[in-house]
Amino acid sequence: MQIQRRIIDDFKTDRKDILPPLPTVLRLIPVLFYCSIVLVAVLASLFWLQLQVARERLVQHERAVADADAQLQRIKDEKGRLEGLILRANNVEKWIAGSQPIQPLAVAIARSIQKGSTLVELKITRKDGSAGQLQLDMRLATSDQRQLDRTINAIAAEGYRFISPQQSVSNGVIEYKSTLIWQNARPETNEET
Repeated sequence: MQIQRRIIDDFKTDRKDILPPLPTVLRLIPVLFYCSIVLVAVLASLFWLQLQVARERLVQHERAVADADAQLQRIKDEKGRLEGLILRANNVEKWIAGSQPIQPLAVAIARSIQKGSTLVELKITRKDGSAGQLQLDMRLATSDQRQLDRTINAIAAEGYRFISPQQSVSNGVIEYKSTLIWQNARPETNEET
């Protein structure tokens, strides 16, 4: 089938354009628009990449902070353990300083006991406040009355002074009590190092 030809009327008027054409500079506006879209896409991708780098750095920083905190806690634990050891060492040092006058005293008392005499009981108590002050409680079973004098002289030879001695005798057993002050004792210091 064939379409018949018709005459179509043209309703267009023959007048000139109402506005003059755009200047050539304004023709750059669409080009700039598309360039700005491309630039926005590039900048958005750069922003996204920098955001990923920043997140990775943040994770690394948080790991470093956690490692530093763990190391700090280990150091604090080690410091606490060492302070405990130092405290124990200071207590041992004080105990040794306190036992320093007791050891030669016990040896001197044991050596002063003659044949025929027996040291029934010997109790040496150190005072808490002073390492050089001792409480002596001694019981001797002897028939020789001079045994107590020999023991007292042996104690005095070790550098002790007697304070408020008490002596009692019953059934051949001499009970002797006294407070001893060690003359060579160094003064106690309350300094902590």
